[in-house]
Amino acid sequence: MNLVRREAGDVGVRRMLDRSGLAGRLSQLEDDGSWTSFADARSLFQAAVDVVGDPHALRRVGAAIARQDMTSEVVALLRTLGGPGEVLRHIDQVVPKFCTVVRMEAVEVGDGFAVLSAHNLPGFERYSLLCDFTAGLLEQAPLPFDLPPARVVEEACILDGADRCLFRVAWREGNGAAADIGVSAESESVESESAESESVESVAAELAVLTSRFATFQETASDLVSIHDMGTLLDRITARAGLSVRAPRHVLVVRPTRRGPLQIHAEGCTEEEAEALAADIMAADMADGADGTDRDRESSMLVVEVKSVHQDYGRLAAVYDPGVAFFPAERDLLAAYARLAAAALDSATALAHSRRQTATAEALLELARELAAVAGEDELAARLARAIPTVVNTRVAGVCLWTQDDGLRVASVEGVSAETRAMLETVVIHPHDTPALRRLLDNPGPGFIGVGDDDPFLVPLVQMVGMQAAAYVPIRSGDHLIGVVAAAFDRDAADLAGDADLVARLEGLADLAATALHNARLIERIQHQALYDPVTGLPNKRLLEERITAAFTARRRTGDRFGLLLVDLDRFKNVNDTLGHELGDRLLCQVADRLHSVVREDDTLARLGGDEFALLLSRLEHVDVAGNVAERVQRALADPFDLGGHRLFMTASVGIATAPEDGHDPATMLKKADMAMYRAKEQGRNRHAFYSPGLDRELSARLRMESDLHQAIARDELVVHYQPQVSLSTMAVIGVEALVRWVHPDLGFVGPDMFIPLAEETGLIVDIDRWVLDEACRQAREWANDGINLRVAVNVSNRDLRDVGFVDRVLAALDGNHLSSDMLELEVTEQVVDTGEPVVLGVLERLRTQGVRLAIDDFGTGNSGLARLRSCPIQTLKIDKSFVQEVTGSAHHAPLLAAMIGLAHDLGLHVVAEGVETPEQGAFLRRRQCDLAQGFYFSRPHPAADIKALVTR
Repeated sequence: MNLVRREAGDVGVRRMLDRSGLAGRLSQLEDDGSWTSFADARSLFQAAVDVVGDPHALRRVGAAIARQDMTSEVVALLRTLGGPGEVLRHIDQVVPKFCTVVRMEAVEVGDGFAVLSAHNLPGFERYSLLCDFTAGLLEQAPLPFDLPPARVVEEACILDGADRCLFRVAWREGNGAAADIGVSAESESVESESAESESVESVAAELAVLTSRFATFQETASDLVSIHDMGTLLDRITARAGLSVRAPRHVLVVRPTRRGPLQIHAEGCTEEEAEALAADIMAADMADGADGTDRDRESSMLVVEVKSVHQDYGRLAAVYDPGVAFFPAERDLLAAYARLAAAALDSATALAHSRRQTATAEALLELARELAAVAGEDELAARLARAIPTVVNTRVAGVCLWTQDDGLRVASVEGVSAETRAMLETVVIHPHDTPALRRLLDNPGPGFIGVGDDDPFLVPLVQMVGMQAAAYVPIRSGDHLIGVVAAAFDRDAADLAGDADLVARLEGLADLAATALHNARLIERIQHQALYDPVTGLPNKRLLEERITAAFTARRRTGDRFGLLLVDLDRFKNVNDTLGHELGDRLLCQVADRLHSVVREDDTLARLGGDEFALLLSRLEHVDVAGNVAERVQRALADPFDLGGHRLFMTASVGIATAPEDGHDPATMLKKADMAMYRAKEQGRNRHAFYSPGLDRELSARLRMESDLHQAIARDELVVHYQPQVSLSTMAVIGVEALVRWVHPDLGFVGPDMFIPLAEETGLIVDIDRWVLDEACRQAREWANDGINLRVAVNVSNRDLRDVGFVDRVLAALDGNHLSSDMLELEVTEQVVDTGEPVVLGVLERLRTQGVRLAIDDFGTGNSGLARLRSCPIQTLKIDKSFVQEVTGSAHHAPLLAAMIGLAHDLGLHVVAEGVETPEQGAFLRRRQCDLAQGFYFSRPHPAADIKALVTR
């Protein structure tokens, strides 16, 4: 139809339909998935040839249809075979997937050519146009492999008396020439022009097919999970299986419930055939052959499991006639569809189970419907207590609820005075109070207690309600006690024990109560999980947003201002990375406890996720109050946290937004508080900041800088400067520290304080560290070639030290530059000493055994003691500049600095003082026999070229 429309217009299409006798079926004919008539196809083919006046037009039609059918899915399947030769070698498997009335097989396959036979199944007569159509299809065999169309010649034909049609197909392999099969250059040119004329249409058709398949998959997923009736769902799963893998028959054999019977649903076969196939499907071996061969190549039945994380439902199979096998990639397609089917079955079975429970409860008693509507377990207990007297014909009844921590508490009592009810509802029964409760826990069953019994705890309760005896039955969930239903009577206990009807009615109530209590607790648990953080038990982001919305509603009524504080723990990720998530969660719980101490009763403390908390301050007389609360937050976190032998200090950065100044909805308030929190971090952490309009521009700039930093290494924008390390005994430069700098194309020279924290947050620090290491080793080798031997110190992050491949990267950088390992010193943070993480210490030990020197950088800024250094395989201690700066022109006494130097030497460590800026500081360090020093007093960091001049000067 496309060919006729292109060459003869819509008038030609109408003429073709009139000639074929199919004029009234245009829309149906345009959908190739809707036709089934072989006769219709033949009539349409002949009419098309007549209208366009080309007896071989069907060759072009076959080529166009082949290209149209070459969707990404089909191309992927055919490419798994390796090349055009393998596609044609397996033509007997390929053709049945697209045509059910023609059989083809490979007679001969060689380099760049193949001879194929074709014949129709009985009842489907061969005709010349079908041969042209087949030739057109075969021309496109190289298409999935990005090769030009093949040349096809029909060497023998059934219509000429041969027993079968023979087609010789030749194609180019790579850039080679096609085999010569007698096709003229003129013919090839005509075919090429025809293919080009149809290329635009082919691309459009491919796009339409892909769009249709994507829409069909979306529709299938949505359709299956929306079906709640199990029978309808199973029929639909089977009917739609052909969308994933084409086959004449699909069979689904599943057990929707774990103890239910197998159910068989099939498409394309009779009920008897489906039952026979089901037996084969369930007996199929799901493992590959022992020789490693793919079982799908040898079988005309492709079987996958319909299985979810919740249940193994059964199997789904696509089935061909014997002799037609599947491609390997088709297993993945059918398995993906089976997983979708399993998810739909999960949804349907869960819903069916819920419906069965509800239906059973409604069928037992009207009470069940009433209890099902109760949301909380205390209200449920009250309604159940009110129903008991009617059901068992008494005036006094009660319900108790059990919790492992609190015991059995009296939740509700009916038929007594308000004063007695108030007294009883304060009663909690523990196992040591009465043997009756111990028996209920060990072997739940009915029990009876009378005023004459020897039970000092329960007898007074019976007497308190003015009755002679009470009967009680447990409310159970499985084998677990969750409560008790009790009724009191003016009869003795023995009489109650013999009343089987009474016990049965109480047990019926208990059964109803068990279902209702289970549902109520489930609802409460789901609601709690939906609104509360599972780690800290605090409200989560969703509940916080609801309360912010409520605060806006209240503000419209009262005019009160309120505030939102976003609290982000500084460097919390290091805790998870070094101590693990379990201790990290314990730390979050301790933080939550401390934050509770700074909020008022009507404020909200929430955890948003990760290391972020939020405080909603419901009423603010002035915005300064929010700042005061932020200061209290930071004071609350100031003391160390004890995590089972680990003492950690934790600070927080706090961002503040206030309403109505900074927003009128939860999302805006959270965004503004978040921006303010980032301002606090940029200002040095452990502080608070208020939102201001300028932060929007700053955040945009930060996002741009983050994007630029991702590309800085690739664009060669990073440079390394080197700061000399001077021996205080000889005043000679013996080493340098490599310090990375960023030359931004727009911002110019960017210092490390501006981009290193950003690199650490985004994880780019690993790539930057790798680049600096390689560049520093290369430069050290270059200096050595010039006769200048300088040890180079390189900073590495804790992320590097937790990477098992880091040691190999270091050794590769040394080997690649022919640099001795003692010429490299790696500087790590003091946190390594604080945590003593085995993985990190193992990496450091491997580096030291390879001869690489190790140093602790900025020592004194953390919480570790010098004694811990004995367990850390380091050689050098770099004292932080804050201790060096205690030495000033007016104060030459720095006891901490002197003690650090002395104790470090006693531990056999090399000592480097950082940040030396004055002659007095240099002299002090020299008197204290500090080994090395670096700082502006000796030299600022310089490019590599300046270092050579500085050293030789």
